[in-house]
Amino acid sequence: MQSNQYNSQRSRRKRTQRGMGLVATMLVLMGIMAMMLLGIISGGKTGGSVMDNANNAVQSSAARTRSAASFNMAEAGVQYTMAWLSVQPAPPVNGLSFAPALNFAGGPGATLVGNPQRSKIIPDGSDSGTFFTVRVYPDSFNNDVNSATSISKKYLIESVGVSGGTTTILQVYVRQSSLSKYLVLLNSWNNSGNFWVSGLTTFDGPVHDNNIGADGHGADGDPNPPDGQPENILWKSAAGTPPMFTYTGDDAYSVSSPTGVSWWKDSFNSAGTPTVIVNNDGSKTDQWLNVAAGGAGTVKSGTPVVDFPKNSTIQKNAATNTRTSLNSTGASLCPGGGIYVEGDVDEMVLSAAGANNTNQVITLKQGALTQRITIDQATGNTVLEKQKPDLTWTALETLPGSKTNGVVYVNGNIGAQGDPKTGGLHGTVADNVVTGGAINNYNKWTIATPQDKNCNLDGSVTYNTGRKIAKDINGNPIYVDVDGNRTTDPNAGTPTFVPEDQDTNFAGTVGKAGTLGIISNDVKVTMTDFNGNPLNKFEMDGTVLASGLYDADHFDGRPVGLWENMGGYLSSTVGTFGEFGGDLKLKKGFNTQFNYDARMRNNPPPFFPTTGHDYTIVSWQQVSQTIE
Repeated sequence: MQSNQYNSQRSRRKRTQRGMGLVATMLVLMGIMAMMLLGIISGGKTGGSVMDNANNAVQSSAARTRSAASFNMAEAGVQYTMAWLSVQPAPPVNGLSFAPALNFAGGPGATLVGNPQRSKIIPDGSDSGTFFTVRVYPDSFNNDVNSATSISKKYLIESVGVSGGTTTILQVYVRQSSLSKYLVLLNSWNNSGNFWVSGLTTFDGPVHDNNIGADGHGADGDPNPPDGQPENILWKSAAGTPPMFTYTGDDAYSVSSPTGVSWWKDSFNSAGTPTVIVNNDGSKTDQWLNVAAGGAGTVKSGTPVVDFPKNSTIQKNAATNTRTSLNSTGASLCPGGGIYVEGDVDEMVLSAAGANNTNQVITLKQGALTQRITIDQATGNTVLEKQKPDLTWTALETLPGSKTNGVVYVNGNIGAQGDPKTGGLHGTVADNVVTGGAINNYNKWTIATPQDKNCNLDGSVTYNTGRKIAKDINGNPIYVDVDGNRTTDPNAGTPTFVPEDQDTNFAGTVGKAGTLGIISNDVKVTMTDFNGNPLNKFEMDGTVLASGLYDADHFDGRPVGLWENMGGYLSSTVGTFGEFGGDLKLKKGFNTQFNYDARMRNNPPPFFPTTGHDYTIVSWQQVSQTIE
C-alpha cells in the first residue's frame, strides 16, 4: 500500500513538472516573437539583430560541437597510446621520437602518415574527416642509467585530434607508476588466521593484494586468475563506526582474486558482508561506510595483478655505476653519487646535520670498523671517513661537487640474523634544501640489499621534518591508542595527521621533509632497540619493499605496542603484527596505523621499482602547434 501511494504521488509530480515545462516554453517563444514584432515595427533593425544573433548562436554552437569533437579525438589518441604502452612487454627504448604501432586485435587499423611519421587512426570508417594522429617523444633520461629517475620511463604523447576541419593538439606527459604509489601492496595472503580488524588497523591510502596462491596462479603472466587465501576483514556494524579504509579514491582497497575477501561482522567467527539496510522509516543505512569512507565502489575484487619485483640488480648498478675497484669491506663512493657497502652491516644509523638539517649522515658499523658518510646536499660534496681508536675521524675518500643519486647498496645483511634479530637500521632522514619557497635539492634515498639478504629495523626511522598532527575542537592533538580509541596523550598513542595538502611540511613543491625507500628480502622490527630497550613504540617513515616478509620479529612474544607507518608497506607475503582476543583488543604485538605519504605517488625514492605496465599522467597541455 505504501509503495502504491508513493508511485501515485510520483506520477502526479511528473505531470505537474511537464505542465510547468510547457508553460515555460510558451513564455520563451512568446518573448522571441514579441522581439521580432518590435523589430518589424521599428523598421526591421531589431528583428534583423535577433535573427542575426540566432544565426550566430547556431554557428557558434556548431563550432563548439566541432571543437569538442576534435578535443575528444585528441584525448582518445592519448588514451589509445597509453593502452598501447601498457601492453608492451617492456617500455620502448627508443632514444628519438617515434610513431607508435597502434594496432590492437579487433581495433581500427593504424596507418603511418606525414613527415615525421605519425600513427593515424580513423575510428569510424564512414567519417574520414574525424581522426587522430600520434607521435611519442621519450624522456631524455630514459636510457641514462646514472639518472635516479631512469627506472621510471617517461614519454610525451603528442596527439592531434581532427573533426569537421577543427584541430586540437594535446601534449601529455606520462610516466611509469612507481610501486611506492601504494600504501599497502601484498603479493599473497598466506595465512588464513590473519585479519584486518576495524579499530586496530586503519588505511588512508591505496591498498592492493595480488592474492596469488601457492600454485602461482596469476603470477608472472600466468593466465589463471589468482586463487590465494582470501583476506579476512573483520568490521564493526555499529552505526557511526570509523571506517578502516579512510582514503576515498577508487583504488582504496582492491584484491586481484574475484573471491579474495572473507567478511566477518563484529566477531572473527561470525561471517557477514556489509550491505545497505532499508530501515522501517524508509531511510537507509550503508554499512559499507563502516568499512570504507568512499563506500562500496572503492572496494573491488578481480582487479589486475601488480607485478611484484624479484631482485635489486638495478639498485646495485645504480650504486656502483662504473666503479669496479670496490673496497673489499666497508663503503665505496662511486661515480654518479651512489654508495656501495661490501659485507654485512651490524648497525646503520641515519642522522641529519648542518645548519638547516639538510646534510645526510650515514654511520656504518661492521665489526671493529666504523665509517661515516656525510652528504652535503647544498654543495653536493660527499665525504667518507673512518673512526680511529681515539674516536676521532680521518677522511678516506671524497667525491666533490656532484649530487648524490641517492642509492645505498649493502651487499649483505643489515643487522644480525640470529633468533631473535638484533641490530639493524634506525635514525633520521635529513630535510630537503628549500630556497625561496621551492625545493632546490631533494634529500631522497633508497637503501637496498640483494634479494637473499635481510634488513632489521632496530629503532624508529623518521623524517627530520614530520607530518603535522591533527587537533580536536579544543585544540588538543589527536592520537590513537592500542585499542583504537582517541587520546591526547602522545605517550599512549600514535598521531592522527592533517591531510597532506594542508600540511606545508609535505606539500610537493615546498615541503621540507626528505623521502626514503628500503628494498630487501625480509624486513623485521626487532624486539629490542639499538640500546637494548624493548621496542614497543615504533615509527617507520618511508616506503619499505620486502620481496619476502615485512613483519614484527616475534610478534607473539612482545607486549602490546604501537606501530606508526608513515609511508608504504609493500610485502610479498602479509605480516602478522599482533594477536587480539574475542573482545577485539590487542593481547600481544602492535596496533598498526598505516598513513599514506602521497608524495610517493609522483615523487618516489630514487631507482625504486615500478609497476611495469601501469602509466600515470603527470601533466598535460593544449597547444597551438606540434613539436615537429
